[in-house]
Amino acid sequence: MAADPGGRMEIRADLGAMLRYKFEMRATDYIVCNRCGSYVAQVMEDPNTHIAMGMINVNCLDDQEAFQQPATPIEPMIETLAMRREKRAKTWTPCSFMR
Repeated sequence: MAADPGGRMEIRADLGAMLRYKFEMRATDYIVCNRCGSYVAQVMEDPNTHIAMGMINVNCLDDQEAFQQPATPIEPMIETLAMRREKRAKTWTPCSFMR
């Protein structure tokens, strides 16, 4: 997974090519390819600002080599929904959020 808070992400696909799935707190959409089942990205919209942010699975990109760097471990912790939104607003990539 990759994110750049200073960047911009837009996912484009043919109609019906992507599926959305929500886990646990139902705050994040997990985008999955409807054809092969590959996990493509996560997107989340801040309900107050309506700003969308996301992370992309670099294995789904044509130019994967441009994103090869050591992974940053994420320490699992119990988070409230507010804590999760605050953390993601600082670290995820702003993106277009299609409904």
